[in-house]
Amino acid sequence: MRTKSAFHLRNAVPIMTMTALLTAIQVILSRFFSVALNTSLRISLGFLPTALAGMLLGPIPAMITGGLGDLIGALAFPTGAYFPGFTLTEILCGLTYGLCFYKREPVRFRHVLLSKIIVNIFIYSGLNTLWITMISTTSQSYAILLPPRLLKNALQLPIDTLILLYMLPFTAQLPLPYFLRKRV
Repeated sequence: MRTKSAFHLRNAVPIMTMTALLTAIQVILSRFFSVALNTSLRISLGFLPTALAGMLLGPIPAMITGGLGDLIGALAFPTGAYFPGFTLTEILCGLTYGLCFYKREPVRFRHVLLSKIIVNIFIYSGLNTLWITMISTTSQSYAILLPPRLLKNALQLPIDTLILLYMLPFTAQLPLPYFLRKRV
């Protein structure tokens, strides 16, 4: 007789494997394929694996993908001292993507737009600016750093939204394990 816990245990290994793969891709995209405009502004596609984890696996694996991706990237390829606030930011991004995309058939424009508004405007602009002011050696105030970061994230919002709108439906055509195909 199959119990509910045996079903979950059988699916745990593929979920962990997919989470690890997406984490590795997140590290590569955010550390090697990003453009730093200055010390506090960076353009990256590192959000894509976290969003994909949120859609396919749910909020908790997406939080793990975002958090571990930032932690591994910061420790393996440091650009300064490690600060846990940025890891918290990526965990919150994974939670947002998971709540907006998981078990949505299909993922609609409003889900993508809502997730990117929350992530780009509130989390990246708001929280990351706070973290930068906390670790800044130049004592720049939050009010000085926020406008350019807000402008950059507002300009990047439609671009990221379009990327997600075209990327997420493509995942329905991927050869996924059986337990993920039902949800996409």
